[in-house]
Amino acid sequence: MLSDEQINLLDKIPGWFWERDLDGSWMENYNILKELDNMPASTYVNESGIKIGSWCVKQRDKKKKNKLSDKQIHLLEKIPGWFWEKLVTKDMSKPDIKPKTENEIQYEKKAIIKSEMSELHQKYKSMNSANLNDFFKNNPSKWNEYHKLSKDNEKSFPEDEIPRNKMIKYLEDLPGKKKKVIADLGCGSAEINQHFKDKDNTRFKFHNFDHHSSNELVTSIDIKYTGLDPYTVDIVILSLAMWGSNCKEYLSEAYRILDIGGTLLIAEPYKRWNKVLDEQQNPINRLVELLETESFKIEKKIEKKFMFIECRKLNKKTTD
Repeated sequence: MLSDEQINLLDKIPGWFWERDLDGSWMENYNILKELDNMPASTYVNESGIKIGSWCVKQRDKKKKNKLSDKQIHLLEKIPGWFWEKLVTKDMSKPDIKPKTENEIQYEKKAIIKSEMSELHQKYKSMNSANLNDFFKNNPSKWNEYHKLSKDNEKSFPEDEIPRNKMIKYLEDLPGKKKKVIADLGCGSAEINQHFKDKDNTRFKFHNFDHHSSNELVTSIDIKYTGLDPYTVDIVILSLAMWGSNCKEYLSEAYRILDIGGTLLIAEPYKRWNKVLDEQQNPINRLVELLETESFKIEKKIEKKFMFIECRKLNKKTTD
C-alpha cells in the first residue's frame, strides 16, 4: 500500500527497518557483536552483562528453524568470522595402535554373541513349533549354531545360575529313592540326562525331546505333542525351551503327560515375561499368569536374570 516514493523516503531515515524482528533489541546485540574483534565463545558475556555468546548460538538455532529473516541472515554473514555450522577438523595424525586387553577382547566377544543370539531369538520365537521343527530338520547346522552361541554366552554366568544346572541341583536334592520319570522338553543335547547317566544313577528315567536330535538320547519331535501317554510322567522340564509363537501348547502338553501332583520345572529369561507393568508400575509376570491359566499351582518362584519356577499339576483342570 506504500508508493515507491514513500518507501524511498522511509529508507533514508537513520535506523529505519522493515522487518519487525530487526527491532532495537536485536540491533543492539548485533552492534555489540559487530564491534568485537573475534567471534565470541558461547559463554561470552560483555561488560554490561549481555550474554552475546549465547545470543549468537540462538541465532544459529533460529536459522535452522527458519525463524530468521533474509535481512538478519545477510547482516550476520557480514560479521567477520561468523559461521552457521562449526566445522570440526578431524585429527588426521597416525592413530596410536595398542594391543587390546583380555577384558576388552572378552567384552567384544560377548557383545557379538549377545547381538547374534538376540537376532536368532527374534526369528525363532516368532515361528510356530511345527515350522521350527521342519526348519531345524532341514537345517541342523542352524540348531548347532544357536546352541554353540548359547554355550559361549554361558561362559560369563556363575555355574550355579545356569538354568540347566539349577534343574540338575533340584533333581539331586530330591528326597527319597523312588524312581522318577522325567520328560525334558526342548532338552538341547540332553545334558541333564547325561549328567546323571555319567554318575550311573538309575533313579531317573528320562524322555528327551527337541527339534533336532544331536545324539542317541534325544528324540526329534515338535514338543507341543510328545506322544507320551497321559499321567505317565513325574517331572517335566522346560529349560529355556519356550520357543515358538505357540509355546502355550507346550504347557498344555506338560499338563497332559504329568501325573496328578506331578511337577513342572521351568526356567525362562526374566525380561521376556515381565515387560508389561500394572497401574502401580510393577512388572506383570505373564509366565506365571499363563501357568495358572493352564491349572498349574506355583510352589516356588525365584526371579533373577532367569526365572526358576516349580509348580504342580492340580487334580482337575480349571475351566472358564
